[in-house]
Amino acid sequence: VEASGDIRSSAIATGNAAGVLAVGVSLADAITDATVEASIGAAALVNAGGGIFVAADLLPGTDSHSAYAEATSSSGSLIGGSGAATKASATGDVTASVGDNAVLTTASGGIDVTADAVNSVYASTVGDSVGLITGGRTDADGYVVTTSSAIIGHGAVLTAADNMQIASTADSRAEVESRGGTGGVAGGGTSDVLVAMTSNALTTINDNATLTATNNITLAADNRFFVRAEAYMVADGVLV
Repeated sequence: VEASGDIRSSAIATGNAAGVLAVGVSLADAITDATVEASIGAAALVNAGGGIFVAADLLPGTDSHSAYAEATSSSGSLIGGSGAATKASATGDVTASVGDNAVLTTASGGIDVTADAVNSVYASTVGDSVGLITGGRTDADGYVVTTSSAIIGHGAVLTAADNMQIASTADSRAEVESRGGTGGVAGGGTSDVLVAMTSNALTTINDNATLTATNNITLAADNRFFVRAEAYMVADGVLV
């Protein structure tokens, strides 16, 4: 029993303004929300000559992100300003389960119940303004919520002729960067970043469950996370 998800969202915004009085603004939001579930139901009876595999995974793919947001804004004028904001948000809930009172038996292979969730966001904001009097603001926000669960139900009986593995993996990543710049006789600006992350890996063997294997039984929960947040603001002028 296998369930797999590959979900991606991207948003790119670009804004430019020029004139005596000019303001440039760019906004980009990318949001994903995914649920992936593989299960054997309550009181199910499964007999296999080989292995039994219950696997659920959520993977955005190599060198890609679940949510990607990029915004660029610029202005050039006597009096001007620029503003840019991005938000990248990814929520993933992955579950592999064997229901209450289910009976799983293999004649020669193993039993694997595995949940694997990878959630990744990238948000980038760039804003530049040049003029006699200038101002700018850039904001970049990244939000990640990841839950990975491998569950054996109450009273379930699992008997494997080889190895048995009940495992969950949550891998959460956020890269957020904000860069702003102003240049003029008088200028100023702000650059802000925000990252909020919740990541959980849960492996649960419920009451009265029985696990038997000829070789090894592995119970594992692996929670990994990575955060990179950077903010830059460069203001040039007589008054800054």
